[in-house]
Amino acid sequence: MTGDSDRYWDEVWEAGAQGSPHDGADALLVAELAGMEPGRALDMGCGDGSNAVWLAERGWRVTAVDFSRKAVQAGRRNADAAGAAVEFIVADAATYRPQGSYDLVASFYIQLPPVQRAAMLSRMRAALRPGGMLLFASHDRSTPPPGWSKDDLATLTSVDEVVAELGGMEIERALVVEHGEPSEHDAHGHGLNSTVVIARARGGG
Repeated sequence: MTGDSDRYWDEVWEAGAQGSPHDGADALLVAELAGMEPGRALDMGCGDGSNAVWLAERGWRVTAVDFSRKAVQAGRRNADAAGAAVEFIVADAATYRPQGSYDLVASFYIQLPPVQRAAMLSRMRAALRPGGMLLFASHDRSTPPPGWSKDDLATLTSVDEVVAELGGMEIERALVVEHGEPSEHDAHGHGLNSTVVIARARGGG
């Protein structure tokens, strides 16, 4: 992961190391939103738009954000191919300020240093309508990848840290998903354990 910058990910996408179209939406997203009434959604770190397109196809009004222009280009191609209306924005999740309010905000595998991650989660939390859902997944500290630098390793998460950073929210579930056992949430194939937190903004009926 060394060199985790917009330029690095532009090169990854341009080289086709992560092909487009992707092989479908994240299983966590699919499982949690089954039967949920569509509303307005924010997908932070959207990559090739797999989650955003899946949401749009089911009636959600989706804003999808990624700091890699190449990823956003892939997302737009995938949305066009699916006939899905998605608003794509090139922006850094660490500093992006959502506009308006959302029924769903999601962040899948954006690895940020703790201070930046906490700031991102604070803005995501503030963007939710009362009762809105936040879905968060990232690489867990329990399986540090070999070859990662000290700075990279600092972006790994723990459930306790993320729950603390979501102070004021109603935590529905907070768990570590282990890659070594079958799980509906283990769709990325990263070979790393995942911190998964599902929370609700207070005030919903």
